[in-house]
Amino acid sequence: AVVSTQSTGLFTARFKNRIVEMVHDKEENVAVQAVKLISFMLNSFDVLENADCEVVYQLVFANNRNISHAAGEFLHKKLLTEDLEEVLKEHRAQRHTRKIREPHIILKELLRFFLENEVSEHGAYMVDSLWETVEVLRDWKSMTELLLSEELGELALNDEEEGALIEIMTCAIKRAAGEDPPPGRGKPRQRELNTKERRQLDADRNSLTKHFIAELPELLGKFSTDEQKIVSLVEIPQYFHLEVYVEHRLNKFLELLLKYLH
Repeated sequence: AVVSTQSTGLFTARFKNRIVEMVHDKEENVAVQAVKLISFMLNSFDVLENADCEVVYQLVFANNRNISHAAGEFLHKKLLTEDLEEVLKEHRAQRHTRKIREPHIILKELLRFFLENEVSEHGAYMVDSLWETVEVLRDWKSMTELLLSEELGELALNDEEEGALIEIMTCAIKRAAGEDPPPGRGKPRQRELNTKERRQLDADRNSLTKHFIAELPELLGKFSTDEQKIVSLVEIPQYFHLEVYVEHRLNKFLELLLKYLH
């Protein structure tokens, strides 16, 4: 077993550059398997350089669904887990920073990556790539805390980061509400949802509705003078289950929302 591991390590070190090149192969299956092999190398052999990882990271914006999702799994494993391990350990040791939680740190790193790779209107592609693996994309509470809290110290967002988070959050809301994948990432849904899928979609929409019913007016109030941010935020109510306002006697929030939308 030791010999086998050593042999595999020598093989990957020798052919690593070729494997990295193969993530751009014209054959989809070859590219997907190359990304998965690089993920295996990450776990087993210390041969990957930052430049190699960056090549794979860029594929989260690719049109091909299978390639982009494989790249999303790699990005989650490397950038948002392994690379943040020491930061998260340090955070756990500093118990006095209770206002800062681990999802805030992960979201901040995701924002850094997003802004460093800025391409117009590509938020939906990144969200689609990471949707199955990055749980913070469904963490409405942590997102709105980053946007609204004044007590996050070094994690406080600048104007550019606020805009990026609002874009990502809006894309995630659309995905949670069952919107079709972005262009090139698969055909629009051709069939009716089965019972399990319908229940999950209803649960996701109820969850985002209950959260944003209270938080959206506050977000609209904070960013009322920023047209670009407001344009994204005013899209959110169309994904609500509006009956939640009545069922939970939340008419005061509806009135507040309509005030800002007027």
